[in-house]
Amino acid sequence: MSSVDSCQLLAEIYGDDLIENASKLLKEFQAVLLLGPPGTGKTVLGRCLAERLNAMLREVSVHGWFSRMDLIGGYVLQGGETVWKDGVVLEAVRRAETAALSQYYSCPKFFIEVTRDEKHVGRILWSPAKLHYKYMTEVKQGDCVIHAVEKKVERSRRTEKVLVGISRVKNSYKVWEGEDLKECLKKLGSPQEYYSGILNKNKYYVVELEGYTLFTREVTTREVEEKVCISLTGYLGQIKDRGKALEILRLGFQKVEGRAPVLILLDEINRGEPERFLAEVFTALSTPDKKIELGHEAGTVDLNNVYFVATANTADIGVLGGLGFALQRRFKRVVLTPRKEHVEKALRYFRFGDELLTEAVELWQRIEDCIRNSSTIRPEDYLPGWAYFVDYARLRREGFERAEACRNVFGIYDERFGCNVCERQS
Repeated sequence: MSSVDSCQLLAEIYGDDLIENASKLLKEFQAVLLLGPPGTGKTVLGRCLAERLNAMLREVSVHGWFSRMDLIGGYVLQGGETVWKDGVVLEAVRRAETAALSQYYSCPKFFIEVTRDEKHVGRILWSPAKLHYKYMTEVKQGDCVIHAVEKKVERSRRTEKVLVGISRVKNSYKVWEGEDLKECLKKLGSPQEYYSGILNKNKYYVVELEGYTLFTREVTTREVEEKVCISLTGYLGQIKDRGKALEILRLGFQKVEGRAPVLILLDEINRGEPERFLAEVFTALSTPDKKIELGHEAGTVDLNNVYFVATANTADIGVLGGLGFALQRRFKRVVLTPRKEHVEKALRYFRFGDELLTEAVELWQRIEDCIRNSSTIRPEDYLPGWAYFVDYARLRREGFERAEACRNVFGIYDERFGCNVCERQS
């Protein structure tokens, strides 16, 4: 499933709200715990969150011997000497420091887009064809667009523009019909009021964007105008001139020290002892400077712009008790609960036919009935996620008989709960 668009797949199955809520929690607290039975897409959601943050992703499979040395680093003996060895976090941070904004050094021209809709930021740039012809024809492949969002000022009626990130222009403009633009904005999750004025009979210029990089914090255009040097993932210079179309501001851009966002995905965290290897992370994330002291001569590691996503399997006995209060307090929980409609949506997304869809839904119903008849467990912790049924449908499409495909995928439910669902597939 690695070639699949993680965010698009999950949006089809769960809707945009799951991704949006998880993104907000991660941006605010830098640590999120994804809970659910196997096959619900926890790891897929972790990859999607990295995509949303445009973060450098580092996936780690946690095991029983996973330690602080593996995560942060530590001293090891090498050639008779004690030397420092980087762990997962330090390796990722050092790579991110060299990668920050490298894709934007050669931008021939910079534009800024101001919008009220944060959901489509970094994906497309559009304007009515008649009104903004000159502006849109100036935007060429390879140029960069800095994204500003118009936000309401706290305790005030006024709004202000804050810069949130930067994209590269994927191609020169194309002319779209209003109906096509509306459909695209709907898929991106834009609210209806944002595109309600688009007329189907009119034409619009559309530019696709790619490589969205999120700034480490929002910056007001006022800060830029006052020539304040902001240490983000780069430096925003003073505004050279103002365009009129869509309140476009054209900016200079140059690199200073910075670091791309990093997302550490700790898969199956319940297999290890997180309080031991995450203790320093817990402390650092609760302090203003968010730094971990590494020890003599090793310096510090700065966790600003480093995000942690952990997945935990609720079907493993005692998973929540095993994780402990310290982790559950600092990692904000996002729960993925299996539903029959998720199975249907997943199979339709992967374009399986109605016959396989009917088989999969019947299987789901039998497994659900069996598990709910067990009085000793919480059913939602054990119901199979949609990915199980995608695997089943793939085996069936490859020519496996129903019973054989069922035993390969759902055998554990027959063994653990005595469901006998696969025998009834014969």
